[in-house]
Amino acid sequence: MKYSILLFDIDETLLDFKASEEEAFKNLLKEKNRPYTKEIFTTYDKINKVLWCELEQEKISLDTVLNTRFTKTFAALGETVDGVEWEKIYRKCLNEVAVPMKNALSVCEKLSKTHRLFVITNGLEITQKSRLIKAGLYNFFEDCFYSAKIGAQKPSSEFFNYVKANIKGFNPAKALVIGDALNTDIKGGINAGMATCLFSPIPKKQESEIIPNYVISDLNEIFELI
Repeated sequence: MKYSILLFDIDETLLDFKASEEEAFKNLLKEKNRPYTKEIFTTYDKINKVLWCELEQEKISLDTVLNTRFTKTFAALGETVDGVEWEKIYRKCLNEVAVPMKNALSVCEKLSKTHRLFVITNGLEITQKSRLIKAGLYNFFEDCFYSAKIGAQKPSSEFFNYVKANIKGFNPAKALVIGDALNTDIKGGINAGMATCLFSPIPKKQESEIIPNYVISDLNEIFELI
């Protein structure tokens, strides 16, 4: 067996976060008695991505991301809202939405019978755990590692060192990191001395110094690698 330990990212790898995010956003607006428009969501999406990027670069804290993204979104639209209150409602809405990526359920079920599966995510534990359970994926994993709980996030060495130290019998030569993001999943895995697999359903030209060992467009292709 080439790889016996498989470390999976969640969003855009196991779960379709884009679909889940927009659905949760629509439900948030319903609860606030506001009409949904593409302009509002697009504004939120741009601001949210910038904030998460700044978090990954350790420029801001997670609390800053969560508690200001709605304040900044509506400020850009000329309104004032309570960002903390909106975040609480949005978090509840997001916890209730989980859309599996194509073949995620069948692949994880099959892999769980022969391999040790783990989750590595920069998402919040309460949200990611709830979504994995709702999608029917949670029980396939031996353990889940959440950045907020660890106190460090991908791609930091602190995050991956914690993961390695908390997997019994861990052997980096037998581990494969699987994720959709070069700057977090792949970079972190490489720096931690593990093989990496970029999941990219829509093939695109990669112009980066970060080179994964493998690139797949369908989760079923994992079986050819391990």
